Amino acid sequence: MSSGYQFKNIKAPGTENLIVGRTGMLHSIVINDPSLAGTSIVYDSSAGTPGSSDVKVATLTTATAAGAATLNFDCRLKNGLAVVTSGTADITVIYE
Repeated sequence: MSSGYQFKNIKAPGTENLIVGRTGMLHSIVINDPSLAGTSIVYDSSAGTPGSSDVKVATLTTATAAGAATLNFDCRLKNGLAVVTSGTADITVIYE
């Protein structure tokens, strides 16, 4: 039986977050507050500070969202899951 999805809420501006340092799955990202002007870059990476060899999965600009939104990815990650934010963002990363 699967243990289900886990989540991490990210609010701190200008942070690098290693969500999980192993293979896994990015299920979705929830933009909790679209009024904040932040950018979040999602990487397939096993490092908290992704390098040039890490694969970019997505770039999210929260201020362009029409409202709170859930973006579904359901993609496998070979190395891990890292999110780098700039500006101010309030997102929740849902992963396995």
